[in-house]
Amino acid sequence: MQEYMRNNFPLKECPMQESLSIPNGLFCLKDRSIISVKGEGSDEFLQGLITQDIKKLESEPALYGFFLNQLGRYVMDVFISKVDNVYYLDLPTDLVRTWVQKLNMYKLRRLLTIEWQEGLCVIATSNVDNLEQSTAHAFKDPRCDFIGFRCVLSSNLNKTVPEASEGVDFGVYYQALTDTGI
Repeated sequence: MQEYMRNNFPLKECPMQESLSIPNGLFCLKDRSIISVKGEGSDEFLQGLITQDIKKLESEPALYGFFLNQLGRYVMDVFISKVDNVYYLDLPTDLVRTWVQKLNMYKLRRLLTIEWQEGLCVIATSNVDNLEQSTAHAFKDPRCDFIGFRCVLSSNLNKTVPEASEGVDFGVYYQALTDTGI
């Protein structure tokens, strides 16, 4: 069985990989939103809050990790990417306002700018060919090599991306991930 090295531990090839049926198309993940973190010391700030090594973003386009509470319990998952010294956190929409407030509280005297990027949206796709050149930022899903791609793009561009691709809602995308154990 082929092994993949991801985040310093081996992931076994998913036994359902051959039957993975993420529909081809673009899926606007309306349940995900983007927070940006920028400023001097933003890498050290985020390093203390998430379960990933931020320095890996120097060699990888994105990381998948978690925010934990002060007791070390799971709060939420997060995709982290970096473009032009700005960190983009892809997290659940229903927690965005709360986490912008918390992160602004945690920054203390650091000169950081932490904002909800309401003008950006998260798109998932199984095929990078579905992405136009105008895509703001795209990366291979860091959880596993065969899942597909995620991209962050402007809401203005999102008007050209249907909420469902040819009648298939994004629940099908999540169901395919769940069926494979992701």
